[in-house]
Parts: sequence; C-alpha cells; structure tokens
Amino acid sequence: MFNQLQKTRFIEEYTASISSRKKAAVLFERFAPIEEAKDADIITFDDRDLTAALETVLVGYRRSSLSSPMRLLKQYYQWCVDNFVTGVSDSITRVTPDFQEVEQMRMSSVRNPAHLNVLLGRVFDPEEYGTADEILRGYLWAAFIGIPEDLTEILTEGAVDPNGMSVLAGGVLYPTYREGIQSLLFCRNATVIRRLHPLGGHGMTYIDKPRAPGSLLFRTSGDGMVDMVGHLRNRVAKRVGAARERGIIDVRLAYNRVRMSGQFYRAYEMENAGLEPNIHDIEVANRKPDTDYTEKAAIVRRSEIKRDYNIWKKTLV
Repeated sequence: MFNQLQKTRFIEEYTASISSRKKAAVLFERFAPIEEAKDADIITFDDRDLTAALETVLVGYRRSSLSSPMRLLKQYYQWCVDNFVTGVSDSITRVTPDFQEVEQMRMSSVRNPAHLNVLLGRVFDPEEYGTADEILRGYLWAAFIGIPEDLTEILTEGAVDPNGMSVLAGGVLYPTYREGIQSLLFCRNATVIRRLHPLGGHGMTYIDKPRAPGSLLFRTSGDGMVDMVGHLRNRVAKRVGAARERGIIDVRLAYNRVRMSGQFYRAYEMENAGLEPNIHDIEVANRKPDTDYTEKAAIVRRSEIKRDYNIWKKTLV
C-alpha cells in the first residue's frame, strides 16, 4: 500500500468494521502500482491522472457497485483535508468514472463515414451483388446523414439527388457522403432485387426478382409495407445480430445510434474548424414530433447530449 502509514491511520478512523477495513485496504492496494509509478498519493492526482487511475482500477465494477469505492475515496479526501495533509487535490469531488459509458458508446456508435462503411461491408452482402442488403445499407446511410427515422417510411425515390449527393427529407436537404452514394442511388434507381442461392457447397447462383411496385425509397421485393420502419429495423437487427454472433463485428448498429453518431461526427468537424459544436441544433433535431418542450427540459437535454458527445469523442476520435 503506497503511503501506508497515512492510509492505515485513515482506515482505522474511517470504520470500526473489520470487513470494511479489509475492503478499504484492498482498494488502496489496487491503486498502489499507479501511485508508485508517479511517486504520489492518489489524493494528490489532478483530474486527468485521477480519471485514468479510476478507469484502470474500477473497470471491473458494475455501475451499482461504484458508489462504495467512490465514497471511500471522497472520505479519504475529507480526512486528508481535516488533517492538513499537504498537496491534497480536490479532483475526487469532481471526477466521475465514465468508463462504462465509454464502453457502451464504443459498442453502439460509429466514428465516421469510413468506419460505418467498413461495418456495413462486414454485415451485408457486397454492394455489387445488388441484393436487398443494399436497401438496408441505404437505410443506415439515411441515419448517418441525419434523417429522422419516421421519415424513412415516406421518402420516395425522387428525394435522392440524381447524383446521390443529397437527400431531401421533411423539407431539409441532407448532404451525403461518398461512401454512401452507391447504396442511396441503388435505392433510387433499382428495378430488380437479386436473391442469392447456395449451390450445395459449389458456389452461389442468383435470381433477379422485380422490385416491389411503387416509388418508396426503401421498398424491396414483395414488401407488404404495413410498417416500413419496423420492417427495416427488424431486418437490420437480424443481420447485425448474426454478424455479432459470428464475431465479425462487436458494434450494435441501430438507426438512432447511427444517426447520433453522424450528428456527433459533424459537430466534431465544426469543432476542428474552430467553431462551437452545434449541440443546440442536435437537441432540436432529436425532439419527438408533436411534443411540447419547455426551455428547462431543453437545457437539461442539451447538457446530456453534450456529455454524450464528449464521451463519443473520448471513445472514438
């Protein structure tokens, strides 16, 4: 245990419980290698070093179990202040371990258009095959460029620019990315959908089937389309779930998470250009239709989005 005399004295004054003293000692022992490397007590660490230490030592803790070690460290800080220990930092009063949020963000978000394209390539058939997977790719590209999911069931082929450079949805023009142009143009122009069939271990054959009649952008072949959003969401979930089971990807691709990733990516581009990230615009864009929002609720939501954005940056940038 680093700085053993000081920590032992604290533990003895902190609790009379033998089991609680043992738990406190174990926790301090886990911090000891980090303290020894820096030749400094954990209570003197600044925000950055303390955050890194917490993420190293507490990474195995469940969210519901974090309160106990954090409470102990805060009690240790207060004890050091009361006993006039020199060099004490108040970082523990501000820092909150976010490694669980970081892991959750990593498992449900994408970094940029190239990252999304790689994941789609692992989940779906190759683009040149022209299968119904190309519709699902286009649907997720609509998410990344920022289109609300409820609009995907009413978008028509004419919403996509003839060159695939933008999509008009709900009166808003959404610029696309070069990685998604082929999929969106397929959704716009395709008249047949290819179905692949295995040949008993001797390769594949295919059948071209006419695309379902109509002009809806994300229709496939023979879709009843009672609930297009649910239909697309379920098909994506099945393909992504199968890929995760095979260990091809470990990211849970879902429309709204991909959409938020795209919004964060564009906010990061703004930040890199020296501009303020558009947190207010992201909050407004994610409001549910026909719902009244008070200014107080909007401020709270913007704070939550900004925190998620910072976690996204920390995780993926």
